[in-house]
Amino acid sequence: MAAEPGGFIETERKFEAGAGFTLYTAAGRFPGTSTGIMCTTAKVNAIGSCVLAPITPGVYFVVQTTTPGDFLAVRPRRVVTRAGHISLLNVHQVETTRKAGLLISLVDQRGSPVLGATFTLYTVMNRAPGVPTGESCTTALSPITNQGQCQMKFVATGAYFVVETHSPAGYSTAKSRSRHLAIGHGYLLRFRALAGG
Repeated sequence: MAAEPGGFIETERKFEAGAGFTLYTAAGRFPGTSTGIMCTTAKVNAIGSCVLAPITPGVYFVVQTTTPGDFLAVRPRRVVTRAGHISLLNVHQVETTRKAGLLISLVDQRGSPVLGATFTLYTVMNRAPGVPTGESCTTALSPITNQGQCQMKFVATGAYFVVETHSPAGYSTAKSRSRHLAIGHGYLLRFRALAGG
């Protein structure tokens, strides 16, 4: 991958295309003004990469100005370019909005698995369930724990209520519970089903 002398190669390492980067002047420890030199990553050998060139040798900041999909923009990176040299910058995109996982467990008062209960994720509004997010799951027997379990994978991070929206015959509806989901974490919520309904 060739660049002009003093050019700069920007490589995006999360196998993503569509990330836009712009070269900014340096104003001390922070980005100054845009140089107008920009590029957008495309997949090259399974790695998202693009070239910022030509660049006059000096001190700059590489700023991500376009972020693809469910990713956070990387922090601006300070770089120094020299005449006749091609620099390589590796950055790692961090997934953001669909990174948490939620496992729900439901047993009755005797500890027996309760199957066929549907749980739905709701937004939080005035400390109460707001509107459904569209994420839901229905409990089935887990061969590992022998409990009624279901899972919501890759849930958007944030605060939610988990609401039982369908209860199996013979059981009352479990009390809704609130939970904050953070990036990269998995959570287990245990519910107990009471006879009735």
